[in-house]
Amino acid sequence: MRRFCFGLGLLTISISAMASSAHKSTSKTDKIAASPWTGNISFGFVGNTGNTDTNSLDGAFGLKYKQGPWEGNLNLTTRYAASSGETKAERYSEAWQSRYYLGEKELRFLFAWFNGIQDRFATYNQVYSYAVGYGWRLLDTKTMHLDLQVGPGQRFSQIAGSDKRQDDTIIFGNATYHWQFTEKTAFDQTLRTEYGEQNHFYESVSSIKTNLIGNLGLDVSYTVRYNSDIPKESKNKHNTDTITSVNLIYSF
Repeated sequence: MRRFCFGLGLLTISISAMASSAHKSTSKTDKIAASPWTGNISFGFVGNTGNTDTNSLDGAFGLKYKQGPWEGNLNLTTRYAASSGETKAERYSEAWQSRYYLGEKELRFLFAWFNGIQDRFATYNQVYSYAVGYGWRLLDTKTMHLDLQVGPGQRFSQIAGSDKRQDDTIIFGNATYHWQFTEKTAFDQTLRTEYGEQNHFYESVSSIKTNLIGNLGLDVSYTVRYNSDIPKESKNKHNTDTITSVNLIYSF
């Protein structure tokens, strides 16, 4: 728990630093600049296989801050489904990442990352992870970019249907690829790993986003999550979960 609080402390420091940067920028009344804040709200249909076999509705909220060398991203998601009064899917997640870019070209950066998940129907009902490390932009063109991140971290997992908890030191790795292949349509691919002694977790998220009209867009995505270790105490026995989603997105 002490290490978990330390991770949250790192995130708090990052948020405070960005808030300070925002205060300095707003004090310059002689300059009019675009807002450093952007965001989106989405909702849509989801089809699940694996530990959850059902159709459901989901929602998400994203917020991004970019000011000077600082960048922060907050993402909140929820998913819920019920059939004949019985809950079939219930998942909540919150993720935060802050970056501090080194140099004007923003090709290298330091980062702090946190991810929390509560899922009644997964192998682990609760998972909290954090990591700090170093990142590179390996590809940077007008239509494409590729970022790679790596660093040490900690993960705390509550096994489904049990009071047992796993605490693991992890190696965090993350690769994000973005391709804007038309003016209104983009492809995104994210690969993430949390490599620990007790469990190796991998996640792949593939998505295509397109603008429909004004600030309204469409996002079609396919997610694969894999846990190498299924504890014997867990009531959910699938190693792999998949999620197919089609969401409407409003950007602001």
